[in-house]
Amino acid sequence: MRKSLPVVLMFAFACSVVLAAETKKERRKAGRQSAAAPTLQMLMQTNEEDYSQQVASYRAEAERYKGIRVSIDEGLKVVSAPQLKLIATIMEDADFVPTQRLQRFSWIEEHQGTKISGWNATIVEAGPADGSMLVKFKVSPRHEGNAGLMTTDYTLETYMISLSGAQFLQVEFPTTPRIVTFN
Repeated sequence: MRKSLPVVLMFAFACSVVLAAETKKERRKAGRQSAAAPTLQMLMQTNEEDYSQQVASYRAEAERYKGIRVSIDEGLKVVSAPQLKLIATIMEDADFVPTQRLQRFSWIEEHQGTKISGWNATIVEAGPADGSMLVKFKVSPRHEGNAGLMTTDYTLETYMISLSGAQFLQVEFPTTPRIVTFN
């Protein structure tokens, strides 16, 4: 028995790799990508209706609005790390979406049929101003679960951040949006 256990484990691992590869090929062929990698248990389901419900659940989760996710530019040394983390938290809690940003990226949902599920923001500039912090964010759309679209387009948004929240000041647009679609 002891000698056969590693063989069984290796066989199970090999099966999961093959099944995952086949599923990945099928997703590529279908032109879509699931929100999370399917588990071995999900792949081994025999009931097609259950499988369809699971896929629909993954797709719904991928399209669910998840707000703004803020990261910090590693080169930004003007403000201390704890202050930057606090700024990120305040901005995530505010989850403000200016009309100009929605207009800038409306083509994604209108022409590509891809739902925007949130926003990625990076703090690119920060400095003190009138008892608050003047902060510039580089913001781009997040569209999970949809293969075939990539954009490097973004907005530069300036906010006044204080402990009471985030106040939107202005938005700037890069000169050349870059969009890539593929099958």
